[in-house]
Amino acid sequence: MMNSTITRMMLLSVCSFLLLACQLTLLDPENASEPGAVSEVPDASAAALSQVEQTLVQRSTDELAAEIGVAADAITLTEIEAVDWPDASLGCPQPDMMYAQVITSGYRIVLEADGTTYDYHTDSNPDGQLVRCENQE
Repeated sequence: MMNSTITRMMLLSVCSFLLLACQLTLLDPENASEPGAVSEVPDASAAALSQVEQTLVQRSTDELAAEIGVAADAITLTEIEAVDWPDASLGCPQPDMMYAQVITSGYRIVLEADGTTYDYHTDSNPDGQLVRCENQE
């Protein structure tokens, strides 16, 4: 009788702990900003970028130049922001693909060429994933 009571109490304690560990953190709605947005550079060309940001902007510029057939110097950076993507799809999930359900830090880079804007999503590794995101959620 005593063993079953102890077992039940331990089971209840473990379940309570697991529920608390899985609880979502609630944000103060008055101080909450857009999810994931950390910083936005109003005039990105004049802003001092970190080495990681410079590398990611250069990679995305080179990729876009090759893709649309223009010189890299004809492409301008209009925005860069640090983002915590909700999963490994970097905010650009593809049909029939599975992604790790883990918050992935990275950047959203917006480039402009010939009056058209192009959205690139990255992880935080300068040599990591770089995705041109056309169909955002």
